[in-house]
Amino acid sequence: VPRFLHLVVRLKSEEALTMASIFVCLGTAWISSYFGLSLALGAFIAGIALSRSEYSHQVTASVLPFRHIFISIFFLSIGMLISINSLLSQWLLVLSITFIVIIFKLLLITAIICIMRYPLRIGFIVGASLAQIGEFSFVILKIGKDQGIIDQIMYQPLLSSIVLSMILTPLLMHYGAILAQKLPDIMLGKSGDLE
Repeated sequence: VPRFLHLVVRLKSEEALTMASIFVCLGTAWISSYFGLSLALGAFIAGIALSRSEYSHQVTASVLPFRHIFISIFFLSIGMLISINSLLSQWLLVLSITFIVIIFKLLLITAIICIMRYPLRIGFIVGASLAQIGEFSFVILKIGKDQGIIDQIMYQPLLSSIVLSMILTPLLMHYGAILAQKLPDIMLGKSGDLE
């Protein structure tokens, strides 16, 4: 990928770089699908390859106009996967899974940040900001369903929990920062000292 991008950049055409970036993403997604992996995993691998290139900033600038469109399509497609009947019938399970994951990740990330010798307040803010279930979990959940590891009965509550945790992220970030101001100024060592 870096050699390919180097050749494209030598053309000195912004449109060529944009098309090459999209080609790399779609091509890698298609190849991964051809070998039995998911399209999303292939696109993820392509994203990593592009971000490791010395031209990653130029690639980012060239595809930035598409960002909001792709994000909208992503969340619309995820929303279309949720079964409303399943969500309404299993709302307690969905809330329980969401709550457990958010609390676990909040405490774990806060502890890790404190172990790295940053103040508890910083740890709590970072923990609240990262407490949601990540987007890559959609890929793992889909693979688990396709391989028969996760059945349809658990698939819908897990999918709904992922979406709910993402919906709650702005609230967690906002109220996490407010709550962090009320925490005591505890620190395990000198701030920023990672040794």
